[in-house]
Amino acid sequence: MNREELKKYVGTTAFSLGHVEKDYIQHIVLGSLSRNWSGYLVFKGGTALQKIGLVNRFSEVMDFTEKKDILPEKLADAVVKPSNLITILSRSMNILTKR
Repeated sequence: MNREELKKYVGTTAFSLGHVEKDYIQHIVLGSLSRNWSGYLVFKGGTALQKIGLVNRFSEVMDFTEKKDILPEKLADAVVKPSNLITILSRSMNILTKR
């Protein structure tokens, strides 16, 4: 999705455009975590409740509990490393590349 497509969701949510953009990025990151680390992490807290529709508020914090030991460096490399995040964003959001 690009920024223009995300603007369509502003009216259907209680979120500002900035929050809609951050929410979308959270979905991308959570999708990556789910595919690669679901056996290791439990997603919890306010953002988890918002994602499953139990609360209608935006939270920038994503809270997790380890189910199994994880080397923080491996998790950071897979999810937060700038080159990986840029790749994820450019493919998924189409904001960093033109159509």
